[in-house]
Amino acid sequence: MSTDRLEALLSGRAEVLTEIEQAQQRLHDLDNAIMQEMSNLGAEERIVSGHRVRYSRRREWDKDALTPLREIIPETELNGAYIPEHQKTAPATWDIRRVLPLVRYSDEARRVIENAQYLGPWELRITPAKGGNEGPT
Repeated sequence: MSTDRLEALLSGRAEVLTEIEQAQQRLHDLDNAIMQEMSNLGAEERIVSGHRVRYSRRREWDKDALTPLREIIPETELNGAYIPEHQKTAPATWDIRRVLPLVRYSDEARRVIENAQYLGPWELRITPAKGGNEGPT
């Protein structure tokens, strides 16, 4: 392979990488516009032109904020919701699936659990819709 041929291939590759970067920026701009429109509509999910558009936030947890539960609820009642530190590589944590039922233990436990929740960042998901009906779901 000659140096001229290699140079031409590298130049072509650089052009494709530039096109990809521009396409990614355009896609990012379109996603932002879709998120803004979904927000303007006050919609979390719509089916439009055969696409299911979901714009939502996941519930996330400040697990440190759950620590008072260890004083409020006896360990036997925690039912594996709290996982103590074990082996120096695994810090203590909470199993949220087992924490949620503990809201029934007491009003104080319910307040701690509710205060540990927060909404994560907005997420946009666009997938093919089944059925293709338009409108809110």
